[in-house]
Amino acid sequence: MKQKFIYLRDIFKGHSSLWLGLVIASGFTGLDGIISPAVMGILTNILTKRQFNRVWLVIALFFVAMTFTNIAFWFWQYFNLKIIRVANTKLRADAYDKFITASDNRDESKVISFIDVDVKQIENQFINAVVMVIYCFEQALITLIYILYINSWVALVYLVCGFLPTVVPRLTKKWLEKGTKKWSAKYKKYNLEVSEGVKGFHLINNYGVTAKMQKLITHSLKQEENAYFKMNLHQETSRLLSNTTYVISTIIALLVSVLFIMNGQITVGAFISLYLAADRVTSPILSSVQFLNQINSSTPLLEAEIDKSKQQQINNLTYQNLSKDLLLEFDHASFGYDHALIKDINFAVKGNSHVMIEGPSGVGKSTIFKTLLNEIPLFSGEILVNSKLNDNELKHQTGIISQDTFIFSKSLRFNLTLGEDFSDEDMIAILRKVELDKFASTEGLDTRLGENGVHLSGGEKRKIELARALLRKKTILLLDEALSGLDHQSMQTIFQLIVDFKGTVIDIEHNLSDEYKQKYGQILELTN
Repeated sequence: MKQKFIYLRDIFKGHSSLWLGLVIASGFTGLDGIISPAVMGILTNILTKRQFNRVWLVIALFFVAMTFTNIAFWFWQYFNLKIIRVANTKLRADAYDKFITASDNRDESKVISFIDVDVKQIENQFINAVVMVIYCFEQALITLIYILYINSWVALVYLVCGFLPTVVPRLTKKWLEKGTKKWSAKYKKYNLEVSEGVKGFHLINNYGVTAKMQKLITHSLKQEENAYFKMNLHQETSRLLSNTTYVISTIIALLVSVLFIMNGQITVGAFISLYLAADRVTSPILSSVQFLNQINSSTPLLEAEIDKSKQQQINNLTYQNLSKDLLLEFDHASFGYDHALIKDINFAVKGNSHVMIEGPSGVGKSTIFKTLLNEIPLFSGEILVNSKLNDNELKHQTGIISQDTFIFSKSLRFNLTLGEDFSDEDMIAILRKVELDKFASTEGLDTRLGENGVHLSGGEKRKIELARALLRKKTILLLDEALSGLDHQSMQTIFQLIVDFKGTVIDIEHNLSDEYKQKYGQILELTN
C-alpha cells in the first residue's frame, strides 16, 4: 500500500489542493449520514409525545440541511473530476514522453495499449477507488461521532460489528491480484494478435490462411474472456463474503439495541436514529472493502506502467578536430546488436560529398544509420565527428529519408511543417522543386492525405519526406534504401533530386545499377 501512496504522490505533485478540496467536500457531503437518521429520530419522539407544532420546523430544517449536502456533493464531484483529469493527463503524457525520449527498446504496441486501455483501468480501479475510500471513511467517521453522542456503548457495538467485513480483503488480496494479473496478460496478448491480424490482413489473405488466423484469434479471445470472467467472479465472491459478514454483524448490533431499549437506556426515537445512522457507518465500511479490493487488484496495472526511470542515453559520436574537409570518420567501428553484424570499418566521409553504402540485404546496412542516430549503441570502435559541429547542430542539419515513409493523416501542410512555422510560399516552392506540382498551391497544402498517406503513391510519399528535409535547409541527408520499391519514373525523379542536393549525402542501397553508382563520389561496399 505504501508504494501506491508514493505512486499517487508522483501523479499529483503540485496538485495537493485538489485532494484538500475533495476531503473538505467529502466531509460536508458525509453529513448526509446523520441528517436523515437524526430527523427520523426527532420526528419519532415528537410524534410519540404528540408535539405536532414542532413538525414543520423539523421538516424545514431537514430541507435546508439536505440542500446543503447536495451542493456539497456537487463540489465533491467537481474535485473528483479534476483529479481524474490530472491523473489521465499525467499518465498519458508521461507514457508518450517516455516513449519519445527512450534511447532504445521502443515498444509501440505497449505504449498505445497503456494509453488506450491501462490508463482508463487505472482511473476506474485505482484513482476512483481511492476517492471513494476517502468518502466512505469520512462518512463513517462523522456518523460514528454522532452515534457515540447518542449512546457510546451501543455505538461501540456497531463499530466493532462494522469492522468485521474488513477482514475479507486481507484474506482475498492475493487471490484478486492473481486474477487481475492473468487477465491483463491475456488481454494484451489478444489485443496484439487482433492488431496484427488487421494490419496484416492482405498478407494473411494472399497466403490463404484466414481460417487459421481466425481460429488463432478466436482462441486468444476465449482465453482473454475466460480470464476476465474469472477476475470478475473473484471480486464478486469476495463481495459475497463481505456481504455475509455484514449481515451477521448487523443482526448482532440490532439485538444489542433492542436490549438497551428494553432496559430503558435509550428511547425508541434514539433507537431509530442509531439503527439508521449505524448503517451509515457499516455500509461505508463495507463499500470501502470493495474499493480496497479494487485498489489491491490494480497492483498489476500499476506495475505495468511505463518505467519512469531515466534511461542511459546513447552517445556514439566522439567530437575531434578532423581534417577540415571531413565530416565524420569510422575508426575500427563495428555495428550490431548482441553480436557484430559489420566489423572493423575504417571509412571517412567528406563534407558535401555523396557517399553510397551498398551491400546485400541482411548485411546490416541500416544498423549503421541507427548507430549514427544514437538509436542503438556502437558495438565497438569509434565514430569521429568534426568538432566544428556539436551534437545538436548535427541533428538539426540531418534529414532522414527512408523506405518506410511515415505520413500523418492530417493535411499536407502539417506533414511538411510537423507543427512548425513555415510560410506557404516556401512550402509551395519546395513542392515544385520535388515535382509535386499538383499540391503546389494554398489549396493543395490543405489536402488531407489519409491514414499513412493512403491517397499517395510510394514516390509521392518519398518526395514529401524529401521536401521536409529541403524545407528545413538540411545540409546532410541520410537515405535508407529510399529508392527501393518505386516505379522507374519515380526512382529517376527522386534519384536526380538526391544527385542535385547541395550538401552531404549518405545513401544506403542494395541494388543500384553501375550508371547510378557513378554519380556517387565515395562507395563503401559491405559483404556478408
